Amino acid sequence: MGRTTRLIVRAGAAAAFPVLAGCGGGGSEPAPSVASVSLSQTAATLVPLATVTLTATPRDADGRT
Repeated sequence: MGRTTRLIVRAGAAAAFPVLAGCGGGGSEPAPSVASVSLSQTAATLVPLATVTLTATPRDADGRT
């Protein structure tokens, strides 16, 4: 995995964590912990002032979304 890809993965995980941590209802069962985050693209070419849209999918330890 290249340096840029690692940076994108880290940024996606960092962006997804607060959103996922804030999710959850008033149920009695706690929300499962996020074990990994998959991104919609494995690589992207970034150029100044351009945008890249990524979709982060959180997964628990059993691989469930």
